[in-house]
Amino acid sequence: MGAVLREPVLLEMRTNDIIKSGRFIRIGTYTGGALMKLTFDLTPQDYIDYTLFYARRAPFFKKQRKRLRIVTAFCALVAVLSTLPRVHIMSVMHGAILAGLILLLALVIYWVIVKITDASLRRNARAMFLTAGRNNSVGARIIECGDQHLTEHASYYDMTARYKQFIVLQRSATAFYLTTGPAVVLIIPLRAFGSGEEQEKFIDLMREKGIPYEP
Repeated sequence: MGAVLREPVLLEMRTNDIIKSGRFIRIGTYTGGALMKLTFDLTPQDYIDYTLFYARRAPFFKKQRKRLRIVTAFCALVAVLSTLPRVHIMSVMHGAILAGLILLLALVIYWVIVKITDASLRRNARAMFLTAGRNNSVGARIIECGDQHLTEHASYYDMTARYKQFIVLQRSATAFYLTTGPAVVLIIPLRAFGSGEEQEKFIDLMREKGIPYEP
């Protein structure tokens, strides 16, 4: 769980060491001021979640889901209409029950297809992560939000990176995503925040920097 410092403080880190969870982690040397400090471990699942988040917001994926809903609704309508000639030989109640069962079956089929699609996306996302070699980029992270920039300390390359310009701040069910370019995204898991109030403070801080927010 990450820690958030609510008041501006002066951070001094000793010779490539940063204290986290009661132990020292080698992660770079930096001295500066910060309005907010987030400490967390970035995991492979965080990268996979981002890939899924991006894929589900892509236009082609939305069109695919829309087509699936249309096809499912059409098949259900055809099935209901095909039973109408038989309604006169059965009671109205039986006809209503049959129509309800057909609609329920259509919903179940749609749900199963969605689950299969999501599972396929998850497998592809994991394969992309492993193929790209990003499994070496996980580990301890410290994000410091200053007046002029954000600073990222990452243990996997033992370096410090500063970011001054961001395109957009997005939020999923598991993390914040700060996009700095077509292929550069800062992933900040929600578990790095102690409460929903701290998440809102982070959003407000980003808005003050002029970063658009997309929930």
